[in-house]
Amino acid sequence: MSEKTSNDIVYIGYSPLTVKAANDFFINDLLLDNRKVEYWDLSIIYFPNVKYSEIVDGDWVKKISSIKLFKKFLSEKNVNTIFFINFPFNYRVLRIYLLLSRRKANLTLIAKGMIPLPSRGGKQFARTLLSVDAFKNIKMMFLNRFSLFLKLFGLIKTFDRIYYSGDESLKIAGLGYTLDVERAELIAINSSDYDKYLQIIGKESMGLDKYVVFLDEYFPFHPDFLMFATKVVDSEEYYESINQFFFEIEQRYNVKVIIAAHPKAEKYHSRNFFNGREVFFNRTAELVKDSEFVLAHMSTSISFSVLFKKPIAFITTDGLIRNMPFEAELIAHMANVLNCVCYNTNQYSFIGDMTFDNDKYSEYKYSYLTSTATENIKSSDIFLNSI
Repeated sequence: MSEKTSNDIVYIGYSPLTVKAANDFFINDLLLDNRKVEYWDLSIIYFPNVKYSEIVDGDWVKKISSIKLFKKFLSEKNVNTIFFINFPFNYRVLRIYLLLSRRKANLTLIAKGMIPLPSRGGKQFARTLLSVDAFKNIKMMFLNRFSLFLKLFGLIKTFDRIYYSGDESLKIAGLGYTLDVERAELIAINSSDYDKYLQIIGKESMGLDKYVVFLDEYFPFHPDFLMFATKVVDSEEYYESINQFFFEIEQRYNVKVIIAAHPKAEKYHSRNFFNGREVFFNRTAELVKDSEFVLAHMSTSISFSVLFKKPIAFITTDGLIRNMPFEAELIAHMANVLNCVCYNTNQYSFIGDMTFDNDKYSEYKYSYLTSTATENIKSSDIFLNSI
């Protein structure tokens, strides 16, 4: 019989561990607290062709290349090991959940980073039937339904503990999340963006001239779209369209538009896609804090606009509507949730005054970002005290 390792905290993810994820999911806090932590990277099994930048490495990061190897690693853990699962339950990861369930493993979820999602009703089903990948999509729908039945019949173990930022974030548990909510110990924390907001709320500005900030999402090149084989917008068409809109914004409001680059926007380091406009990495919160207002698609960093009470102009394009209909629908939905205007950069005729709905912003804050019990407390303190 193999000797059990003494490690008692294991994170399991189907993508490599990035610097941001290590911070967002308290891994760095645990390491600083001298806790024994491992990260099991299943990306070779699920997404072998997707490449990430700013990857965390170390002997505690284990690259698992097969289900057989996963079983071996799992068998070597003692019964008190806490497993943090970094992906929602669905058919794609059914085998992992089945193995953990048979082991009766202690399962924990950190549920944060949720955004408002449109209802997946008859309209979405009709779109699925008419899509190019209709057969594949319908097959996945039935496989997900099969997976849900397994959970309903008790063959998939629900989470023992869920850390969550706002009530809507509980949906991150995946299929059958209401069962998890009923059975798990629920611990309120803040979203990563809210914790960042607490850090910088009183800091000095960056000293930039009057500006508007665009929350870039790297739509034409984002590696997650490659991961899930999502069709993307043509890059030349996309950047030409939004740059023209930025020019109109600059003329209308006598401001400059600057770019808060998506952290995975590798191509921006070698080429400026924004007609020479300033591009900043890793300064999104600070840029939103001192901006006149915000231009956005559907980024989770919209939360900074809500927290700093900055008006938002949501933008879409003909290319997004044509090639990425779900993302375009999500942009329109988020604009509706926050009672903001959504402009199509290919079809607008007028750019109006920028205002925000304080009631909608407050509702968003407590649904997705924080709670009245935690809004003045660092999430890492809550987490370490509970773990």
